[in-house]
Amino acid sequence: MDCRPVCKGGSLRKVITKTIYAPFTDKIREKCEPCQFGMGTKGGGGQLIMAITLLLEANPDWVLIALDIVNAFNEMMRQRVLDALWEDPNLRPLWYYNFKMKVIKGFVGLGYGPTMTKAPFFTEEGEHQGATEAMSNFNIGIDKANQLTLASLKEKGGCLLAGADDTYLLGPPSVVFPE
Repeated sequence: MDCRPVCKGGSLRKVITKTIYAPFTDKIREKCEPCQFGMGTKGGGGQLIMAITLLLEANPDWVLIALDIVNAFNEMMRQRVLDALWEDPNLRPLWYYNFKMKVIKGFVGLGYGPTMTKAPFFTEEGEHQGATEAMSNFNIGIDKANQLTLASLKEKGGCLLAGADDTYLLGPPSVVFPE
């Protein structure tokens, strides 16, 4: 059976994480712009759809490739997130918290409440899907790939837009589908 672990964590972890990340939310959003609409952008989903619609209407010869990274949060390499946090002096304080959270094997419980049982495995890689910091960390971890792809497409007349793990490549067919 294929399963997707959703590890939201307890109330105390949520409060601590939200408090730690609050001063950095705008910095993360600014870092991930202009292509990422899934990081605290007000009305981000609507803006993403509107941007795609307007670009395609203004450029009727353009094509769109929609990518959805399968199980994206669980597949994000923790080292990539840690490296990205360390490389950005504005986000480096988050590295210390994430280092503590990412170098240990995390407990996984199956079910909830008094019927919860210990899973026969630990969480060793990826973001804890559903955790307070998961969206921010995913966007930080994938930002370098998004920015490199955006730069490559932009110089040839295309663009990249994303809403977290839903990524859209837009441009002339020869740019989006290079030979």
